[in-house]
Amino acid sequence: QQNHPALGPSQLGAFMRTLDEAESLSQQTRIAMRLVVLTACRKNEVIGGRWDEIDLEAATWEIPAERMKARRAHWVPLSSQAVHWLRELRPIVSEESGYLFPNRVDPSRPMADRSLNAVMERLGLSGEGTPHGMRATFSTYFNSIGANVDVIEHCLAHVPANRVRAAYNRHQYQDERRAM
Repeated sequence: QQNHPALGPSQLGAFMRTLDEAESLSQQTRIAMRLVVLTACRKNEVIGGRWDEIDLEAATWEIPAERMKARRAHWVPLSSQAVHWLRELRPIVSEESGYLFPNRVDPSRPMADRSLNAVMERLGLSGEGTPHGMRATFSTYFNSIGANVDVIEHCLAHVPANRVRAAYNRHQYQDERRAM
């Protein structure tokens, strides 16, 4: 298995500025990439996101098990920035589509799978980083500052490697995840 290229945490600010300044991107695509960064979710979880999974008032996103790699529901706390971008997204997305990021040709499907990879390539980051690599950027940063490993792994929706520990520790770290 090959790891996805990932930006270093110190490159993230420049990436976000470049993303903001890229005039050729639609606002919908820009927001999708921002959510990949802000939520540490997999690209497919973001582009396949549905409005009925989002609670803007509670600032939460509940991704159902059938959309998750490990087939377990995933609770995602939404930062104030993520809520802001989702509120900005709502009026520009077709009401008929239940998707946060509907496909521009067929709104009954989500955004094309390669769209966010293409954004990073267009921004000159081909080989340096991928949308999936943003998860490694997230993990690298929080591990570097000594954050709780269990909280990091819950944010990434990873199944605990230690089965015995996983069987006994059922804490979901929701307050800690929201702070992170």
